[in-house]
Amino acid sequence: MEEHGIQYRIIPGKPYYYTKDGMDLFINGLQKDDVVGSMTLKLLTKYKDKPFFFFVHFAQVYHSGHAHGENSKEYNKERLHGKHHFRDLLGRLDEVPESVQQMLSFNRDTLDIFEKTQKRLVKDLQKAPLIQKRVQRLMTIPGVGEILALT
Repeated sequence: MEEHGIQYRIIPGKPYYYTKDGMDLFINGLQKDDVVGSMTLKLLTKYKDKPFFFFVHFAQVYHSGHAHGENSKEYNKERLHGKHHFRDLLGRLDEVPESVQQMLSFNRDTLDIFEKTQKRLVKDLQKAPLIQKRVQRLMTIPGVGEILALT
C-alpha cells in the first residue's frame, strides 16, 4: 500500500497473528484482570498434571498508567489490585517448589522497592532549584515527560 508517497506493507491479522499458531492454547482479549485471574486459575487446575509454559498478562494497571499517569491514584489503585492477583496466584501454586515461590516473591518485592526509590528520587529532583527551569523547558518538547527531562 502507498500513502503520501510512502510504501507500507500490510500484514493481515492482529498482534500475535503468527505467534498463536505455535501454541497449544492462546487466549487474547480478556480485558479485565479479574477475568484474566479467573481464567488463569482454571487453566492451572486443568493443566496441573502436564508440563507447560504459562504467560499471564494483567493489563489493567498498564492501561491505567497510560490513561492517568504513573503517579495517579487510579494507577496506584490498579497496582494494588494487581499485587492481589499475583499473591493469590502464587498462593495457589501447590506444585511449585518453595524456592521458586520465594524467588517470585523476592522479584516482586525488589520491583516494589525499586519503584519506591525511584519515586523518592524524582521528588527530590523536582525540588532541586538548579534544574527546575531546565526541566520545565525540556518538557515543552513533544514527547518529553518529566522523567526524561530529569535525566
